Amino acid sequence: MTIYIGADHRGFELKNKLIEWLKDQGHEVEDCGNSIYDPQDDYPDFAHKVAKNIVKDNSIMKSENARFNATWEVRTPPQAGEHAHGAGKRGIELSLGIVICGSGVGVSVAANRHRGIICALGFDVDQISHARENDHINMLSIPSDYVTQEKTKEMINAFLAAIPKTGDKYVRRLKKLDI
Repeated sequence: MTIYIGADHRGFELKNKLIEWLKDQGHEVEDCGNSIYDPQDDYPDFAHKVAKNIVKDNSIMKSENARFNATWEVRTPPQAGEHAHGAGKRGIELSLGIVICGSGVGVSVAANRHRGIICALGFDVDQISHARENDHINMLSIPSDYVTQEKTKEMINAFLAAIPKTGDKYVRRLKKLDI
């Protein structure tokens, strides 16, 4: 599973620290920018880049899933010392994204303009776990002006560890999102 990450100038420093931390945790990370600090950059550019990568990856994985007539497998929660991406059954795993701006709102709004993206603004570990499990978010928006680096790491851990529920009501609700 690839984690795509992008940030504007207000999230630039936090993004760079998170990339190193995620890599140290054993995750595959792709930096979607900005690659330099530019106080005049625009948050939609980076949110769109992350979202497009996730949509592309998900389309490829879903077509492969249909091609082989496989079914989606539910992963079991990670055990102590095990990362979420290596937990339980390894069915088809979707790419996930993290986007960062000062308020977190702009990147979330921009990301959610893409069909197939469900991005939530995160402030709390329990809220993020709930959003991933019940609402199947595939992107997490971080408000760099309102959370510490340590709090951000806790939220990302919750995002990566949570497993989307596969019951009928959750699937039914997802089908109602894209109109």
